[in-house]
Amino acid sequence: FPRKNRARVDAAARTITEKVSAWLGGQLLLAGMIGSTSALGLWLLGIPFFYVLALISGIGEMIPIIGPILSAIPAIAVAASVSFKKVLLVILFFVIQQQIENHILVPKVMSRQVGVSAVTVIVALLIGGNLLGIPGAILAVPTVAILQVIFAEWMETREETKNLAGGSAAR
Repeated sequence: FPRKNRARVDAAARTITEKVSAWLGGQLLLAGMIGSTSALGLWLLGIPFFYVLALISGIGEMIPIIGPILSAIPAIAVAASVSFKKVLLVILFFVIQQQIENHILVPKVMSRQVGVSAVTVIVALLIGGNLLGIPGAILAVPTVAILQVIFAEWMETREETKNLAGGSAAR
């Protein structure tokens, strides 16, 4: 980059780093929330080894789309060792948990952590997931955050150029 733009590029790179770090923090927060609610829900349902199953659930939360499904399988298997009714209750619990997580928690947490609107988060996850599957869903929010910083920088540069052109014409 030209010498006169280096400070601006450095500032933009720092902002991008902060947003991506905030996204990772948001992912860890969501994993903790899902792990905690899984522990509570499975304990209330009387499922043995609920703490181990909750840990699996929290870790699975880090993998968009299929992670929560894969992490529910061990809980369903353990519930099957108790009764068929428990299997249905565990499935119902995980479906409700994921609906709340997908429609309320992810947009709110990512909006708050990364500074990207909830609607943008949802649209980014849908587009990323449809275009590139799981990797697209994983990278959707940080990509939008990066694009947001680049777009804001571009708009600021454009405005400065416009003001300089207008200022010299007025002289």
